This record gives sequence, structure tokens and C-alpha cells, in this order.
Amino acid sequence: MLVCGGILGLTLLGRGSGPSGSWRGTACALANALVIAAYTVVDGIGVRLSGAPAGYTLW
Repeated sequence: MLVCGGILGLTLLGRGSGPSGSWRGTACALANALVIAAYTVVDGIGVRLSGAPAGYTLW
């Protein structure tokens, strides 16, 4: 939520992409943030279900 809020905040303030902001760039950044969040959740579930966090990480 914080990453998405930061991305939207930068877009609405118009920083980094000119005064008008870039909604296409914002959409790509939000999609990237969602993908990262999704695989983080999947990894967390995998570690819990495996019963062997070190083995899961090393695998």
C-alpha cells in the first residue's frame, strides 16, 4: 500500500515525468508493484507450508 501510495503521490505531484505526469508510466509502475507484492505473498505462503524455511530458501 505504501509503495502504491508513493507512486500515485509522485504522479499527482507531477515529479519525475514533467508537470502533467505520465499515467502510462504510473500504470506500469503500479503493475510492477502488484507483481512484486504477489510473488512476495506467494513466497511467504510457500515458506509456511514447506515447514523448512531454510530448505525452501536454498531450493
